This record gives sequence, C-alpha cells and structure tokens, in this order.
Amino acid sequence: MQEMECPLYRAARSAAQNTALVDAGNAYSYAQLDQHVTQLCGWLHKAGVQAGQHLIVVSEDKTPLIRLLLACLRLGCLFIPLNPRFPAQRLQQLIEQSDAHWLINDTPLDLSAQQATRLPMPGWECLEKQVRQQAVTVNTDAPRHGPIDANRPLTGVYTSGTTGHPKLVLHSFRNHHFSALGSRTLIPLAPGDAWAVTLPLYHIGGLAIIFRCLQARACLIVPTTDSDLQPLLPPATALTTNHKTQLQPSHLSAVTTQIQRLRDQGGDLAHTNLRYLLLGGSAFPPELLRWLEQQPITVIISYGLTEMASQVVSGPLNAAARLHHLLPHRELTLTTDGEVLVRGDTLFLGYYQHGGITRPLDTAGWFHTRDLGQQDADGSLRLVGRRDNQFICGGENIQPEAIEAVMREFPGIDECYVVPVADSEFGQRPIGFMRHNTAGINETQLIDWLRNRLPGYMVPRRFFALDNTGSALKVSRRHLTELAATRLSR
Repeated sequence: MQEMECPLYRAARSAAQNTALVDAGNAYSYAQLDQHVTQLCGWLHKAGVQAGQHLIVVSEDKTPLIRLLLACLRLGCLFIPLNPRFPAQRLQQLIEQSDAHWLINDTPLDLSAQQATRLPMPGWECLEKQVRQQAVTVNTDAPRHGPIDANRPLTGVYTSGTTGHPKLVLHSFRNHHFSALGSRTLIPLAPGDAWAVTLPLYHIGGLAIIFRCLQARACLIVPTTDSDLQPLLPPATALTTNHKTQLQPSHLSAVTTQIQRLRDQGGDLAHTNLRYLLLGGSAFPPELLRWLEQQPITVIISYGLTEMASQVVSGPLNAAARLHHLLPHRELTLTTDGEVLVRGDTLFLGYYQHGGITRPLDTAGWFHTRDLGQQDADGSLRLVGRRDNQFICGGENIQPEAIEAVMREFPGIDECYVVPVADSEFGQRPIGFMRHNTAGINETQLIDWLRNRLPGYMVPRRFFALDNTGSALKVSRRHLTELAATRLSR
C-alpha cells in the first residue's frame, strides 16, 4: 500500500479560492468542490457504498461524473464510466462484465442490471437540499481527508474494441498522478489556466484532463457538447453577467475530427485565449496540419494508449508527424519487427476479467501494444500502423495505414480508412472509406491518382462514404469491414 494525499483536498488547502470547475457559466472554487465531494462521499456511504466495490455511471453530464470520480477516490471504490450512447443490450453486457455493485444512470435506457443496486443521479441541487434537511449527513465513518491508497484500482475504462471485444482497463491514482506529472513537463499548466473537458470521461484522454488540472490547481471547463468546439473559443474576453462567468480555455485536448469540424466552420484560433492544443486519437491529415501551422498557438501531437493512462510520446507539430519527446515516467522500445513496447509508472494495473485482474506483460515487464513504429537516430518515433490491421492480398502483405497516408494527400479528403474484404481470386482486397470536405470526389480520378503512387494491389477496388461517427474518438475497423462486405453483396 502506498499512501498519498487526496489531490482535491490538497488543492482546497493551498488554492481554496482558485476556480476549480466551470459548468454552464457557474464557477466553483476548489473549496466549494471539496465541500461538494465531501457531501457526496457521505451520501454514497449512507447508501452503503464501500471500499473495493464497483460503481458504474452511465451519463452524458460531466460535472456529476467528475464529482463521483473524486468521491470514489476517497471512498476507495472503482469508478467505471460507460458510453451512454451504446445500445441498451451492449450497456447491459458491459455492466455484467464489470461485476457492478452500484449503477447510477440518468438515461432513459431500460437496463435490468439485476446484480447492481441503482442509485439516483446525485444532481447537485437535490443533494444539497437533502443535506440541508439532514436526510444525508456527512458520516464521520465516511472517508474525508485521510490518506488514500494510491495503488488501489480507481478507474476502469473500456478499450474501444476497434478490432475485437472491449477490455476493462484498470488504473490506480498513482498511474494517473504520474501521467499528469509527465504531461506537464511538455505542456505547462498552472493556477489560472483552464483546460476544456472536450473528450468524453469514458475515455482515458478525458480522465487525464481531470488529474492534470487537479495537480496544477487549474480549472476544468465543462462544455455543453464535445463535437462542436466553436462555442468554446470566442474572441478573447472574460465576461461576467448575471453572476455567471464565461471563462475561456487556455488548453484544449481534441481528436482530428473535432479540429476538422472547427476548421470547416471557419474557426480562427488567432483571437482566443487558447495557448495549447493537444492533438491525438488517430492519424493526422496533412491538410489539417498545414491549417494548424498557421494558428498562433502551441500544438502538441501525441501518441498514447489506454493501458498507459493516456500520453506516452508527444512532440511539436510537424508535417512528418514525428514524435520527439518520450514523457517522464514512461519507457518505450521497439522490437526487431517494429512493434512498440511500453512500461513505466503509468502502466495499467491490468484487465479486469472474470472477477480477477490479468496483466499481460513479457518477462521484462513490457506491454506489447500491437502498434508498429519507426525510430530515428535521435529517438523520435513515427507510427506506421497496427499489426492487427495487416492483411494479405495476392500474397502481398498490406498495412492499410500506408494506403491511408497516401489517400489523405488527395485534395478534399479529410478522413479515410482501408479495410479488407474477402476475394475469390486474391484472398483479400482493400476497400476504402472516406469523408471529404468538398461537394464530391471523382472516384475514377482518385483511383488513377493512387495508381501513380501505389502498387496496383494496394489500390482499393471500391470506395464508400464514411458515415458520420458523431463524437466517437475511434472508428471501428471491424464495423467497416462488415459494412463493406454488406455493400459489395448488394
């Protein structure tokens, strides 16, 4: 057991009046947030929530999610947020797979979750009213400001499951603590700064923002939506009207789809308070990188993974998308065939499966990511794809990311993916999906253009429109493969 101080309690003592959280124009200081979480701990404790139990939350509302996460940290229970946009059947499967003890759900989905006890979403006005009426008291037996076990499982995040079934990845507070420490060596963050929570909290990138801000005594800004960044980035002003504060972000995390949408809406970062943009989640389209190069902000591109509590290697914006800085508290190496291996203080506790935790490491303690990379003499890293995505066409190995990198150079293509479909002659053939920012793309011209740049076996035989993925951070290649087979069979 490694004991550490609760980061919220530490921030409430050292920076009590600093703004900790802004939601819908309402600002809360660190002292207020600490009081709210203390009250929430008493409410959960009175309901019967105990250390070691699993608390599932299915909600779009990030502010109660943040408070529940911090309450779980003090209570010693496992916080597992799920994507509320999943179908009810899939949510039910994940709840059962998680061995949930408690379920908090503010969606209209019909979930039976017989093994889990339901709790109402602790809306803050309701909870404060209960406290005033002494329906809920802060029980002295409920953990408040004592030391926490930094090695105990704190968060459970499901992997995206882009190529298979999602896995529940467990992290401790210690993992998150060192993840935030390493991130701040490259992206300065201090009291008075504000980081917009523009990634979902069922994703490791969203959770990482919380721990960075707590550590730095900075502010969390909760937006009304993840998909549209433009309302977050008006011309730089600080307005106070009707006792509501419009605080603008100095820091932003985003995936390429979010930034592409901002660009297409005519977004301009030149006259905002934004100073740092952390960009990750997928390949970086050259057109988008060129647009970002014109913006007067610091753009950091990054490679990370759920199992390493977010960022691993990051670096300044560059056209080749090379990552120059291995962050502190992480280690990275490549195998002879280019697979990326990682370990360090941010490495996850393991996967939760069948009531136990499994940690698939090799004898030297390395986690094999299945990502493929190339490393320069100066140590910089370039990702070239995933081993899981490789397929064979007519006896030739194809790495679909290599085709995608060429496709993204074609004028108008914003996002693209290549997947294999069964073929009687070649075994498998590549099929392309793409999203473009123009009225349309001539498929014949695109094929001719690709044939001048790629071997014939690498040129996709057909192209389909990439459906809108909404706020999804990753597109499921497995789904695209199934979709391609269905469309070709018509």
